[in-house]
Amino acid sequence: MHGPLNRQVFLALATIAWADGQLAPEERDGILRAARASGWSEVDVADLGRTIATPVDLSGLVLRKLSALDRVYVYAMGEWLARIDGHVDPREEAALQKLGDFLMISERVRGQGKQASLDIAALPSGTRPDKFDLMKLRALLEQRMR
Repeated sequence: MHGPLNRQVFLALATIAWADGQLAPEERDGILRAARASGWSEVDVADLGRTIATPVDLSGLVLRKLSALDRVYVYAMGEWLARIDGHVDPREEAALQKLGDFLMISERVRGQGKQASLDIAALPSGTRPDKFDLMKLRALLEQRMR
C-alpha cells in the first residue's frame, strides 16, 4: 500500500455500517482497524471514531478521485463490513448498490470485489473483525485486477 488511505474511504465504509440504522461495535472496530492497517495514526483513528459515531451519507463524500484499485478496495471492504455482524440486512444490500454506483464500478468488478472479500473471509478466523486480513484483501484485488 502507498501510505494511509484517504479518509473518504473509511467514511464510505461507515455508510454501509450505518445502512441498517445502527453502527454495530464489530462494524465500528472493523472500520477503525482498517484505518490503522492502512497506516493511520492513533490520533487520526480516534478522530475517525468520533466522526463515524453518527450516520454518514454518501452525498457528502468525494470518492471519484480515488484510483480504480482504491474504488474496488472500498467496495470489497464494504462487502466484508456488511457481513461482519453475521447477516446482510436488505438496507445494507441497498447501501452496497448505492456505493458501487457512487464509485462508478461495473457489476462485473463489484462481483470481483465481493468474491475477493469472501475469499479472505474464508481464511481461518477470517470472519472475525480482528482476524480479517485487510492487507491480503488489497493484494488479492491488485493481483486480480491486472
